[in-house]
Amino acid sequence: MLLLVVSDNCQNTLPVELLSEVEINVDCSNPDSDDLIGYIERTYVVQDAEGNISDPVTQTITLERVTIGAIARPADIIFPFDTISCSSGYATDEFGNPDVSVTGVPTTIQENYDQASAIFDYIDISVPGNLILIGDDESVDVDLGASFPLFDMTFNVISVNTNGFISTASGDAVPDSECPLSLDPNSLANTNGARIYALQDDLSADTTEDALAGVYYEYMTESPILTPSGMLTGVSIFQWKVDHLEASGDYDLDFQALLFDNGEITFQYNEIGTEMGSEATVGIQSFAMDDNTTPLHATTISCNTPNSVNSLSAVGLIPPTMGGIDLYPFPEGVSCNGYSQYNDQIVYTDSCMTKILRTFTIGEWRCNDINERYFNQMIDIMDVEGPTMDQLTDITVSTEPFSCEANVLLPAISPDDDCNKADIVIDIEYEVGSRIENAIGDVIVEMPLGIYTVTYIATDKCGNESRMSFTVTVIDAVAPTAICDADQISVGYDPSFFTAVALDNGSFDDCGPVTLAIARTDDPGYPDLAIFTDELEFGCMDIGNTYEVALLVTDTANNTSICTSNLMIEDGIAPFFADIPEDITIDCTEDIDTYPFDNPTVVDNCDLPDAFTVSLDTIDINLCGESMIERVFTINDSDVSDVQLIQINFVNQLAVTGTIDDSPVEGCDASDAPAQTTVSGLVELDGDLLISDACVELTVTSSDASTGTCP
Repeated sequence: MLLLVVSDNCQNTLPVELLSEVEINVDCSNPDSDDLIGYIERTYVVQDAEGNISDPVTQTITLERVTIGAIARPADIIFPFDTISCSSGYATDEFGNPDVSVTGVPTTIQENYDQASAIFDYIDISVPGNLILIGDDESVDVDLGASFPLFDMTFNVISVNTNGFISTASGDAVPDSECPLSLDPNSLANTNGARIYALQDDLSADTTEDALAGVYYEYMTESPILTPSGMLTGVSIFQWKVDHLEASGDYDLDFQALLFDNGEITFQYNEIGTEMGSEATVGIQSFAMDDNTTPLHATTISCNTPNSVNSLSAVGLIPPTMGGIDLYPFPEGVSCNGYSQYNDQIVYTDSCMTKILRTFTIGEWRCNDINERYFNQMIDIMDVEGPTMDQLTDITVSTEPFSCEANVLLPAISPDDDCNKADIVIDIEYEVGSRIENAIGDVIVEMPLGIYTVTYIATDKCGNESRMSFTVTVIDAVAPTAICDADQISVGYDPSFFTAVALDNGSFDDCGPVTLAIARTDDPGYPDLAIFTDELEFGCMDIGNTYEVALLVTDTANNTSICTSNLMIEDGIAPFFADIPEDITIDCTEDIDTYPFDNPTVVDNCDLPDAFTVSLDTIDINLCGESMIERVFTINDSDVSDVQLIQINFVNQLAVTGTIDDSPVEGCDASDAPAQTTVSGLVELDGDLLISDACVELTVTSSDASTGTCP
């Protein structure tokens, strides 16, 4: 309403007085009447402080009916507690309920489509074509190649009917014979879908009449023709090759609807036959709201009008730009008498869910009456998120001594939940099939070597679950056990080798096999592990010495340990004789001490000085012609010996011949007679009368005899 502008030569501000207000032809009783309701005529005057009164001023107010149009109610919503925080994660109104800024408000929807001209350029998709429907009063749902916007909504699936129309309601098969298209939300029986009438009539796709009869569909990412507004977009093409139910012969009707990706529509009529729009409907109609109180929008192009649809013609529809205006708070410029409000009612609540019924009231004052519509919205504030947990870091632990398993500490955690902090249950999964339920406090579990994903599972009282995982790597950091055998090595050959395996006396590791290596501790590189090898070399020069050697034991995790042992080097192979002289026979006249006997050969792994000695041992002496002597060969510093037998032949048998001369003695005592030292035929005669020759020893005895008479 305009304000009166008042001026005075002495005063800046003067009171305005309304003298009269008269209604002229005002009629508010018929809500379906024209927009003009009537007039109100108001008369004003102004009086200054001195009592001077202005001339009357008349204002005429025109009363027009203003409707808000179609209204889309806000969708029902679910607020997960933990996603937006049940306490302060979303904006609230003065009552603590979710604010409309996050729940949405009723909005206006698009108004009527505008009819537009279109250039006829028929796109025949029937040969070859994707036949989707045949029969009479049949419908089928079609998955569109691209979404199609219609009346502020977007559709990916749409229903097509043999009767020449398309609907957003699945299975919509009920024709609408109203003409023009009604705005009454209850006019479409059994459907809440918007309809696109390419040429709606009582039609039939009977293949017995013609093999090509039917409804066809094809999507093209780039349309062969432009939209009514001159745009180039993708297009969904629906083509009808049908008969009028009362007609006969080949199909009388061949037409199509082009639904462009930007929401524009073109109807093309290739063949209409003789009907030419009679009893047919061409246009578009919006869908009814759930409460069936919102007026529909409709654009009627042709409705039971003969000669209104011609062959080889096209017509277009362009969607309006109006729509999507929020009606809470009520905006200026939509209706000067409009208002909006909402009321919340908590219909259910517990610790896991709160259900709020929000009712929006959109109304307008009209004369002495009001026109209100109500839109319900269900708001579910639910705890649908699991508790939160601080992330644990990955850990690496070692196995225990004498066991190839680790004692792993799984620490207690303190989960949090925005809505249900109490009664949170923690389960722990740490191996496939291994689960600790309702873990309280620290937990120690045994884990063998390997890499494991440990998962903490927190479940709140509403059954919401969240998971937190980290990695536990169990390694073998325990050194193997090295056991050395105190040993000695016998040098058999020069060189000889002593292996790490020979030094080992049962070294082991709890987690698997070990490898062995050996080194001398007097090696300049010791204890560098690089000097260890599989075997050590010893020779004759080492015989008699003792060395300290080390055994390196390495497990599969490359852990090492070392033990040492003293190694005594001995000559391990006894010498032996080769080529022992054969037994021989010699004459007794031979000198054994100077006889050129053959000697044996001594074989030894190491060179030995003074290898052997020889001794003689008489086995048998036989004066009747033979004797046996052994030559005993003994290798020094050993028990190794062998013998050679020497047989001695006595070739000369001694016959004692000859005489012993008398020795006269004066007196009667023969003992005074001199001894005879020689005997003819004997080699020697000693004082004991022991006589020997070259081969044997003989004993000669004698006696003294007295002759004559002695006193």
